[in-house]
Amino acid sequence: MKRATRVLQAGAALCAACLLAVPPAALADEPGGVDDYAPGEATDATDDAGSEGSSFDWTQVGAGALDILLLRPMGVCASVTGAALFLFAAPLSAPSGNVGTSFDFLVRQPGEYTFVRPLGEF
Repeated sequence: MKRATRVLQAGAALCAACLLAVPPAALADEPGGVDDYAPGEATDATDDAGSEGSSFDWTQVGAGALDILLLRPMGVCASVTGAALFLFAAPLSAPSGNVGTSFDFLVRQPGEYTFVRPLGEF
């Protein structure tokens, strides 16, 4: 029980750190961002991230976070599981000559998805 609580606390701290660290760095060079803000100055609702004048895409931050925190660890598990399954599947697929196909499906595809694919591209 205590271990699960520690894991949840560590995950929450990591998420909070990511959320707190990204916006100032992302908005520093953006017009209307942190550097251009003056207290008491009226802000325009059209200056939100994602508008036409914005040079920063917040969807890429979300996609990258999802990729790092969820999909890459699952890809590592799939790669290890696929490699283990290939050890059992190779002798069974050798008589039919499909060792290359089983290798591609069980080892190469999960490995490329996990280690070769650019961050945030699905």
